[in-house]
Amino acid sequence: MTSGPAWKESMRVDVTSVDTQHEQLLEAIGRLRQLLDEGADQETCIEHFDRINKLVREHFAHEERVMRNIGLPGFQRHKEIHDKLLEDLNAYRTRFIDHFDPEGVQAVYGYLAFWLFRHMTTDAAEIGRHIHRDQDAG
Repeated sequence: MTSGPAWKESMRVDVTSVDTQHEQLLEAIGRLRQLLDEGADQETCIEHFDRINKLVREHFAHEERVMRNIGLPGFQRHKEIHDKLLEDLNAYRTRFIDHFDPEGVQAVYGYLAFWLFRHMTTDAAEIGRHIHRDQDAG
């Protein structure tokens, strides 16, 4: 069985609640990979995809609150990135319902794994850098 993406300490943004959610997202995306490997049916994949979608929505709401609370510059840009991913997730869900195929699920898995890695190492990492910058200056 192929494993999904693995959590690494280097992915931490040093905000425990955000890091915990990132780990949960990574596990959920890895589970999608596992379902693919097991040949899961449409209903099972959609059910799990809905779980990922819920986790992403909760994570973005929390992360945006953190960004506002710390006065992170570029908040609107981050919000637009979040909104774009949510639009993409809705489009993928529609595709799952209208035309379910393992290759399509594989494409969604690849997209989500790439997105989450990029999100943790660039976009969300700005939170940690901003917090540490303020601590280093103080």
